[in-house]
Amino acid sequence: MGVARFFPDAQQIIGFIGNTFVQRIGNGQAVGDVADVFGKIIDEKKVLAAVQQVTGNPDPTKATAIVDTLTQDERFVLAQYLGLYNLLRQNSPQFQEAVNQILGQSISGSSQVIIFELK
Repeated sequence: MGVARFFPDAQQIIGFIGNTFVQRIGNGQAVGDVADVFGKIIDEKKVLAAVQQVTGNPDPTKATAIVDTLTQDERFVLAQYLGLYNLLRQNSPQFQEAVNQILGQSISGSSQVIIFELK
């Protein structure tokens, strides 16, 4: 996208990115975004299948079997995403703080680029 903090209207850009990210959390598209922000390499389809298993009708046996097939990076992204997803579902005041923290990590990271794919 770009180095958001160097644009004169950076707050507006960051606000747009944050709102888009929040919308993508609800439908699972943010799994790849979370991986990109943390620099993790994942198989999005595999992680999304794990998300659907855990958030759908959780069967502990199936969920454990799916999580066992994930790499360390994929487990990390799954945990981060499920944390955000649960905060969103609970309408928690901590949700916005968590989103801001992820965006802040992306902005202040070594690349200083907010990364995520818009399809």
